[in-house]
Amino acid sequence: MKNKYLKYLKYIFIIIISLLLILGIAIKIPLLIDNYVFGSGHLSNIENKDWAGFLGSYVGAILGGIITLVGVGITINFTRAQANEDRRLSIAPYIKYTKQYYQKRDII
Repeated sequence: MKNKYLKYLKYIFIIIISLLLILGIAIKIPLLIDNYVFGSGHLSNIENKDWAGFLGSYVGAILGGIITLVGVGITINFTRAQANEDRRLSIAPYIKYTKQYYQKRDII
């Protein structure tokens, strides 16, 4: 039981660290591009409003993808648990159990 719990915690820890790394990289890339385009003296055809729209759509797409992956993972886990329960119930023996009570009567 304890080993299974530790394995589950390790799995959750790896998922959280992976998501944080992916999110950090996904946020860092547009900031680096922003620093390169606006922080340097290079002339650019992109205006601030266009750049803000790109950053908003980029970050929104990354967050939407992460939320979708989490939702799909939850759905897969639920479906797997439901299938296991259905399989268990299909194999389980059917037992009908009845209990009858008899009362003692005094003989006169």
